[in-house]
Amino acid sequence: MLDENAAEVVAATEATSITLREAAQDYLAAYSGSDPSRLHRVTAWVDLLGNVAMTDITPPMVASGLRTLEQQPNLSFRGRDAFGKPVFKAKPVERSPATLNRYAAALAAVFTWSRDAGHIPWAHPSPCSAVKKRSESRGRVRYLTTAEIQRLLTACRASTWKRLYLLVLMALTTGARRGELQALRWQDVNLDKREATLHRTKNGDTRILILTDPVVTELEQFAGKDRNALVFRSKDYPGKPFIFEPSWHIAMKAAGIQDFRFHDLRHTSASIMAQNGISLLEIAEQLGHRQLVMVKRYAHISTERRHKTVDSIFGEIT
Repeated sequence: MLDENAAEVVAATEATSITLREAAQDYLAAYSGSDPSRLHRVTAWVDLLGNVAMTDITPPMVASGLRTLEQQPNLSFRGRDAFGKPVFKAKPVERSPATLNRYAAALAAVFTWSRDAGHIPWAHPSPCSAVKKRSESRGRVRYLTTAEIQRLLTACRASTWKRLYLLVLMALTTGARRGELQALRWQDVNLDKREATLHRTKNGDTRILILTDPVVTELEQFAGKDRNALVFRSKDYPGKPFIFEPSWHIAMKAAGIQDFRFHDLRHTSASIMAQNGISLLEIAEQLGHRQLVMVKRYAHISTERRHKTVDSIFGEIT
């Protein structure tokens, strides 16, 4: 009979035989996050290194994989089909450094999960940690003007999908991500307190959304008896979120707005807060960012507001 130390050595040796394909399959089956691109990115690594044992994957192999991904067509998430499967569309531009870093992060997540699950030894380092991250730009910050907001809301109000106005209004006034709103259920909404609880956010934290009176009024129109139902559920598949992209694009065209994504509503929400004197710390809390650096892009807006404030308070002091 083996003693405990010998048993651990045998278990560790057996664990090294699992391939990335096998580990990724278990990881995706257990994944409960809200990132719709995680499946696609992990699958891309399976296509590249799927038959290689986890413990045989080296940093040069990861770096080579990233160079291959850099040359492949860039895909954008376009929602889900009637069966809940993600739909992607090829972009005419190459994958950005930020996107490639997300691919590396997806592979690193598989290694972390595999260590926790006992698929690979705890002492085995992730090859992703030795691969240098690509330098990312500050990212685009496109937000709507007051006139654009009014035109967009008017167009959403006229949409054949009656909840589009509510979805856009909530995104504007709460700064919530699309996935967070699509995962929202009626049991998470408290109309009396004017609050909605997000249980599955991008960073894993629970967050409370403060609902404005107009949002509460809209919610009251659609509230039903099924508290477990999604607020923005599909008509044909109640357990899945409604595929709103076609309605969104129609509203955008009707409003005459170009070069604007649904995610930019989050930037618009943050910019409105910054213009009204809300601190970067409060903006980070509202958006659900753990790090203040994520909202530094709005610093110049806050500075403009501070100029006006300082002038109004101290401008006459000579």
